[in-house]
Amino acid sequence: MAWATSLLTASSGVILPATNSPAISVTASVPAAAALAPHAVWCAGRPLLVSGRERDPFKISRTFDCLDHAGRDGVEGLVTLIGGKATTMRAMAERTADLVCRKTGRGAPCRTRDTVLQPHRGFWR
Repeated sequence: MAWATSLLTASSGVILPATNSPAISVTASVPAAAALAPHAVWCAGRPLLVSGRERDPFKISRTFDCLDHAGRDGVEGLVTLIGGKATTMRAMAERTADLVCRKTGRGAPCRTRDTVLQPHRGFWR
């Protein structure tokens, strides 16, 4: 496994009961990872946006929405960002920042689309 020394990508969907919070180990799903030194680790938990009748978490779309609770629930000043996935995080940030700026009277658009991000190696020491 020569490739394993330079790149390891793993993805898994795990459904846990609300009362259960076990530590999930990468080595449990990819045993070869136990012999590797980590170079970067990233993880995110996010609620899925359920729309329609589908309730199986593995089949629910990974779309996202930015909810303004003023019109929806009568709660001014509360905005919720729900759903999405790693590849849509910048679009999620843009939509949320633009909504908050509109609500607070700021005219500046979100600049995440034009901002170059450092690669993960820029943060690893």
